[in-house]
Amino acid sequence: GTWQQKNPDIIEFVIKEAIKIGYRHIDTATVYRNEEAIGDTLQDVLSDPEFEVERGDLWITTKIAPTEQGYARAKAAVESSLRRLKLDYLDAVLIHWPG
Repeated sequence: GTWQQKNPDIIEFVIKEAIKIGYRHIDTATVYRNEEAIGDTLQDVLSDPEFEVERGDLWITTKIAPTEQGYARAKAAVESSLRRLKLDYLDAVLIHWPG
């Protein structure tokens, strides 16, 4: 999980170290306001052959707010998360909490 962490330098360090020791699931949420820093870090990891990790090796979960109700709003929220995370797809999208 990446809850409560907004400092891009710490996010980069923690995610890279986690991947180095075998973590493959990254969990975030729109409300955490750290998707962009996570996306930057994931791009670094995926482009660095020393990590020996491809996108398909990772499981990326994000969560959208329950206020993003209906297909159009939910789709827009997911597309925004994809842009911030700099990814082509997510492995799981959850409603963050019951609304």
